[in-house]
Amino acid sequence: MPKDLRSFLDDLRKHAPEELVTVTREVRPADFEVNTLLEEFEALGKYPLLLLEHVRSLQGEPWPGRMVSQADPGTFRRAALALGLPMNGTRCQEVIDRLSAAIERPIPPVVVPRREAPVQEVVATGGAVDLATLPLLMHHEKDTRPGWFTPIMAAAHPESGRYNLSYHRNLYKGPSRVTSKISSRHLYEYLQLAAERGQSVPVAMVVGHHPGFYLASAMRAPWTVDEYGAAGGTLGEPLRVVPSVSFGERLLVPADAEVVVEGEILPTVKDLEGPFGEWPHYYGPQTKQPVIECTAITMRRDAIFQAIWTSHHIIEDISHAAAVHAHLKTRFPRVLATSSLYHTWIITAIDKQSEGEPERVGALALGYGDHVKLVVVVDKDIDPFNLRQVFWAIAVRAQPDQAVQILRHFKSNPLDPSTVRPNLGSVMIVDATEPVDRPFEEVVAVPQAVKARIHSRLEEYVPRDVLNQVPTRDPWQI
Repeated sequence: MPKDLRSFLDDLRKHAPEELVTVTREVRPADFEVNTLLEEFEALGKYPLLLLEHVRSLQGEPWPGRMVSQADPGTFRRAALALGLPMNGTRCQEVIDRLSAAIERPIPPVVVPRREAPVQEVVATGGAVDLATLPLLMHHEKDTRPGWFTPIMAAAHPESGRYNLSYHRNLYKGPSRVTSKISSRHLYEYLQLAAERGQSVPVAMVVGHHPGFYLASAMRAPWTVDEYGAAGGTLGEPLRVVPSVSFGERLLVPADAEVVVEGEILPTVKDLEGPFGEWPHYYGPQTKQPVIECTAITMRRDAIFQAIWTSHHIIEDISHAAAVHAHLKTRFPRVLATSSLYHTWIITAIDKQSEGEPERVGALALGYGDHVKLVVVVDKDIDPFNLRQVFWAIAVRAQPDQAVQILRHFKSNPLDPSTVRPNLGSVMIVDATEPVDRPFEEVVAVPQAVKARIHSRLEEYVPRDVLNQVPTRDPWQI
C-alpha cells in the first residue's frame, strides 16, 4: 500500500492515538474556526493533529469529505513517526539526520495509469471548476477575504523537466482564479524563464498527502535536485505520479494526494494579494502577485482537505534544520546538530577545534536563505533544541563585544516587519562556544560513576508508580 495521508492517520491511530483529536461538531473554516481551535490547544501547550469530520465549503455547503490540520506533521514526535523512527526516545537531531539522509538518497517517482490514481476519482474541468466548493479558510482577522488555501505547488522546469515543490498561499479571486504569493526562489525562476518564452507555467496545487511529502516540499533543495525524487526519499518509496488531466505528461501530479487543483501561472498577469498573517506572526503586506487560471479540480471521492496552520511553522523548522545541517556539513564535518526556529534562527552545535571556526560556520548558515537572520554556534555539550541550554551557553561563554558579529546591508526577507528599508537589514552571528586557545572554567558535574549507578537503580529509590505521578512541567512556568 503506498504511503499517503490515510496511511499516516492509520499509523497514528495505532502508535499514538493520544496525538489525534477528532472533532465531530461542524466547523466553518471560512469563519476563522480552524485557526481558533488550534490556538485554544496551543494555549494549553497541546499540539494534536485535528481531524474535522464535518466542515463547510467556501460557498457554505457541507464538504463531502473531511479536513485535517497539523498533519504536516505538526510536531517532532509525528515527524519521527512519519520517517519511521520511534516516537518515544528519539531525539530531535535524529529526526533531522533521518530527513537529511532521506533527501540525500532520492528515489525517482513512478508513473501510474489514471485508473490507479485515487486523486483522479472525481474530476471537474471547464465550467465545472469552482474553487468555492472547497473548504477554503480564513486564518486571521485582517486577512483579505473571502478565503485562502496553502497547497504544495508542483511544477516542472521549462527546459529540464525537473520538478520543484514549494508552499504558496493562494487567495480566491473567482471560481477558477487565484492570486499566488511566489517568492524569489525556484518557482519564481521557472516563471521568469517561461515568461521570456511567452509561455505559462503549468502547476499542480497539491492538498493532502503523507507528512514525508510535506517535509520534502518544505526543504530548500539545491537547483539540481528533482524534488519528486526527494519526496520519494522521505517516503522511503517512489512517489506515485500520474499525468495531469489538463496537461497530460507535461505535468505529472501526485497520484495519492487527496485534492489536486491544476492550473497555469499566467506570465504577464498580476492581481492584488494580501494582507495575510504570515510566519512572523504579523500581517504580510498587500502586493501584486501572479495569477493562476485553474483548469481542473481532481480529488478522491471522500477527500481529506489538508489545512496549513499559518504562523505555526514547525514543518519549516524541521525541514530547514535538515537542509541547513546538510549544507553546513558539506564544509564543516564537525557540525554535530542543527536546529531552526521561527524561520529566522539557526542554532548549531560543533566540535570546535580552533578560534574563528564558529564565525565561519555562522557565515555559511546565513547563506542558506534570506530568512536566516540570527545564527548561534554552540559547543558539542549543548543541545541546539534545548533553548535553556542555548541561553545558558550565551550567558556564560560569550562576551557580547567579542562574541557577537553584526553584519549590515544584507538582503532580508520581505516579510520581516522589523526592517527599516525594504528587503534590506542586518544579521547576527553569536559565538557561544568555549575558547580553545586559553584555559576556561570547568562545567560542574556529579561523579559519572555515581550518576550511572543511581540512574540504573532509580526505582530502588523511588517506585515507578510514584515516578509516574510526578507531573512533567516547565519549572519556569506556573
